[in-house]
Amino acid sequence: MQTIGIVDLFAGPGGLGEGFSSLQTDAGVPFKIGISIEKDISAHATLTLRAFLREYRARHGKLPAEFIDYHAGEIDLPNWEAIDPEIWGHAQDEALALELGSAEAGDIIDSAIGDLQKRFKETVLIGGPPCQ
Repeated sequence: MQTIGIVDLFAGPGGLGEGFSSLQTDAGVPFKIGISIEKDISAHATLTLRAFLREYRARHGKLPAEFIDYHAGEIDLPNWEAIDPEIWGHAQDEALALELGSAEAGDIIDSAIGDLQKRFKETVLIGGPPCQ
């Protein structure tokens, strides 16, 4: 099965991208998020955590115990980077806090799309309309 890379604009906290990336078929996982862009800081924090959890589960077959313990009220908010620095770095590379329309954002997005095109034969652009 060919995996298709995703560019997710106006990503918010990541619901649309999560829907695409959670699809599984008998042949495998057809979509992989390559980059998600969101300007709202709070939504971006959630987007980054989703990217971390998705990659952690892909590599380890389960969610980190700290995630479960935090949601059970047993521990304070974990330092995700301390749990797995490599995966946290991946999440930070995937989920970007940018405002579309700036020259800086354009350069970063162009570079990310170029990288995606090297990793995936096809890419798709998804995005929710801005809610402002």
